[in-house]
Amino acid sequence: MEDILTISSCCRGIEFSVPKSFDWRTHVLPNLNEDRFLQMLRVTKMQFQTIVEFVRNDSGFKSSLFRPQMSVEQQAVIVLFRLGSSGEAAAIRKIATLFGVGDGGTIGSITDRVFSAILRKLSQLIYWPNAAERKKLALETIHELPYCIGYIDGSEIKLARTPQLDHEFEDLTVIVMLNEPYGILLTMWLLFQKKQLQPLCLISPEQFHQEVV
Repeated sequence: MEDILTISSCCRGIEFSVPKSFDWRTHVLPNLNEDRFLQMLRVTKMQFQTIVEFVRNDSGFKSSLFRPQMSVEQQAVIVLFRLGSSGEAAAIRKIATLFGVGDGGTIGSITDRVFSAILRKLSQLIYWPNAAERKKLALETIHELPYCIGYIDGSEIKLARTPQLDHEFEDLTVIVMLNEPYGILLTMWLLFQKKQLQPLCLISPEQFHQEVV
């Protein structure tokens, strides 16, 4: 009988428990200087507060009696840290240990909640400029990319061989760059008076080694 009680007490107890601490997110992170705070969350302290206030009243953050939530600040911290991390630093268990939360579905739920709150207010952040605004933006960028009203950052894709420009990239605007390995830098821009995104493909002419796409 004693053996049964021992096994039963360990099923969801000490054997499976993970030590947790809120000290880093509660006492260390808020007291970092601006540079270190920016390094951790990829936003300044002022920008962080702006994000928190922007989503604070979203319905997704309403706690219930049976499903209490962490504060909006704490949830935003976890999501921003996760977005600003890569490789091993972005591992769920590492983030969970650092912030003292569960490493099951907790971080995924927090991420979904913050993203959903932002997406519900997306129209307040991203909108199509009117005619006067488009004309002003086009004039301001005339010496960069003529008649563009905005730019969106892209991604670099490394290639394993020389691309055949006439066949493989016929739907893209292609610019050949010199003195670089083969690769594609995908960038998007908005053309003045055209409500659509145009793809720009930058290709460099020296082959990447040990890289395959």
